[in-house]
Amino acid sequence: MALLLTLSCCKFIKHLERTVLNAYLRKSGGSLIMTIPATYAEQNGLDAGSCVSVDIHGGELKAKPQT
Repeated sequence: MALLLTLSCCKFIKHLERTVLNAYLRKSGGSLIMTIPATYAEQNGLDAGSCVSVDIHGGELKAKPQT
C-alpha cells in the first residue's frame, strides 16, 4: 500500500514557528492520500507530480519539498 502525501482538510494549530495540521486520510484504490493546503503548495512551488522527500522515523512521518 502506497502513501501519497498531498495534506488539505483540517485544523491548523500555530506553535511559534511551527504549524501543526490535523489531516484525515482518504482511500484511492490501494493507496491512502493525505492532502496539503493549497497555500503551502503555492508558497513552495509544488504542483501535481512534484517530488517531496519523506522521512519516516519510528511513528513520525515528515515530508518536505525536494530541491
